[in-house]
Amino acid sequence: RGHRRRASLPIHVIHIFMIVHGLIGIPSNFVVVRSHVPVACNVVETTILLCPTRVSHPPLAMPSLAPVHQDSYPTPRLTSEQIEAAGFPKPTLRTVDDANGMDPKEVRKKFRSLEWKVMSTSGFCPGHEQCNLSMMESRFADDFDEFCQQNPSALPLLFRGSEGQVTAPPLAKDSDVTRDLSSYRYRQDSITKNLDHLQFFNFSKMVAFYLGCSFSAEYMLQQAGVPLRHLEQKVNVTMLKTGVGTRQVGPFGGPLVVTMRHMPEGLLHKVVSITRRLPRAHGAPVHIGDPSYLKLDPSLVADFGSSTRAEEGDVPVFWACGVTGIVAIEQSGIPLTFSHTPGHMFLCDSPVVYEMEPSYEIEVVKFTTARFPAFFGLVSPDVCHQIEQLDDLAAADPGCRGVEHLRVKGDLLKAALSLSFKHTSVAVTCGFPCCPDPPHSETDGVPGALAVVRAVLALGATRVAWIMDKNAAEENLKVLDYCREQGHFKPFDGEVCPMTIQPEQTEEEVAGEVARFDHLIAVERAAPNKDGRYCTMKGGDLGKPVDPVDRWFQVALRSNKTAVICVGDGGNEVGMEKVYDQVVEHIPCGETIASSVSCDYLISSGVSNWGGYALAASLYALQTCPDHSYNKRCGLGKHVPPQPDLYLPSVDMEFGILEQMNTAGCSDGRIPEQAMSVDGMKFDPCHADAIRAMRAVVSQ
Repeated sequence: RGHRRRASLPIHVIHIFMIVHGLIGIPSNFVVVRSHVPVACNVVETTILLCPTRVSHPPLAMPSLAPVHQDSYPTPRLTSEQIEAAGFPKPTLRTVDDANGMDPKEVRKKFRSLEWKVMSTSGFCPGHEQCNLSMMESRFADDFDEFCQQNPSALPLLFRGSEGQVTAPPLAKDSDVTRDLSSYRYRQDSITKNLDHLQFFNFSKMVAFYLGCSFSAEYMLQQAGVPLRHLEQKVNVTMLKTGVGTRQVGPFGGPLVVTMRHMPEGLLHKVVSITRRLPRAHGAPVHIGDPSYLKLDPSLVADFGSSTRAEEGDVPVFWACGVTGIVAIEQSGIPLTFSHTPGHMFLCDSPVVYEMEPSYEIEVVKFTTARFPAFFGLVSPDVCHQIEQLDDLAAADPGCRGVEHLRVKGDLLKAALSLSFKHTSVAVTCGFPCCPDPPHSETDGVPGALAVVRAVLALGATRVAWIMDKNAAEENLKVLDYCREQGHFKPFDGEVCPMTIQPEQTEEEVAGEVARFDHLIAVERAAPNKDGRYCTMKGGDLGKPVDPVDRWFQVALRSNKTAVICVGDGGNEVGMEKVYDQVVEHIPCGETIASSVSCDYLISSGVSNWGGYALAASLYALQTCPDHSYNKRCGLGKHVPPQPDLYLPSVDMEFGILEQMNTAGCSDGRIPEQAMSVDGMKFDPCHADAIRAMRAVVSQ
């Protein structure tokens, strides 16, 4: 009727007319305008019916669109001028204060009617859940579901809709996910657009996934007095694409995306204790501190959302983020996807509730020294206690040397954490040529160092360098060959590479060598005193050539890349400068023999081999800890308990190594003579009992 009359209309035109009529109240008089409109997820040329007269506002002017390829989608978003012309309320930017006292249904209604726009829904409807949205064709839904199961910290699945379902009954009553968000993200092939709503699309073949969001946890944090910098600065939260890959399923994979919040260091324990009980909101942080572990630029410039300013005393705290799902579906190559715009979440009626009682208070351990960016590890109290027991066992002082005065409490745990997080390339050395007869090498040091090598390989190290003195190379190589023949290194993919150093290397050359390693580890390695002399425990000169491996450690301590772990039992070893004053005060001849080479982490032990055993056992204990495992793998995949025999020394293994050292000519440094003993104590029962006790601690 009216200005033009058509004999018949295709059914898809009637559908479009019904949609537009319902939105803007078209009266019975109408005109015909030709345009391209997406219908049933396909673009077709069709007829739009618009009212030219008898209304108080001008007609809705649809944009003139050139014909497009069948597989491309023009954006159906209405401009602000079109909304005003059509009679819609013009959206105004709203903040958390505007929604004060409103329940989620009321806020969703504001979004649905296009009355409100927001910068982010962070802080809206406190105490209620918010969630991410990912939508795709049903043929890809099962793969995406499994992708969520394999990456639970990033994609906690709250609800999966059925094919064509746009409601989420478990999360919100009377919901319509195509209209209830403040902003949507739409992608077709390489075209990505932000939309105000999705109601022009047909979702009959689509499946919606509702995934947990860290915004849900913010109210709990605020109630506990934890400041949220992005809310204070009135910006969206910072979201970052990491260099950490997710566990791929079918076409879905790509990088882990995280949210980052600057938080006071003194409140980290509280932050972790609260959020680990909220797995529907991503759970505990996947990382705290140094961004490089996530392969992020230290500037922390946002990829999504907004960058925020840190306050004094803040450290960056990272949670897995549901935008991981957006990136995964957009990189998957599937033809059509819809999601929320990052920061614009689906507001749920469901309340935020703790899912488990706190059976224990998780430990948040800062383990880096001042020359590195702050780095924190999550460890259960049980495992912390186990490692304390290992430290006590290693520090037993049967020789009555006064070693208990040289202990640095907590360094064994910190050393194990440092190695557990960064172990791709490690260098290990030992050697104290204190025996009068050739080959001068003693039986303390090598067995403990080999125990550390095996544990590092079990962690996944690709390369372990075994640094030895030139004059001790023959016996070292014999012992390494024996270990290979016995299959001690066989279960691992990494390789053990024996090497010696060049004494004439320049400082720059040494720095280049050291930079190849994440860690340098010394077990019973001779160190010079303040005068540059290598001394025995009685203060005499060693009188044998010692390669200046200690230079590597001194150079590493001036770098900001390579961490240094040292094990010693007397005060004259590499690393003992860290307790120089205690060596001088409590160790006989301390002022003469005290080491001039420090370290980041010092493991003082009654016998240096025991310190190596304790470090290997501590690494095993950490891998059994679900909290550390979650932290280390960034919440991706599942916790797989380690095999103890891959990490822990056994009595039989250590007996065989000691026997081979005797065959190679090494002697007990205390006697000195070739014997099945170390530091004057027979292997069995003394050393065998120490090994059994350590295995018993970590088997609890």
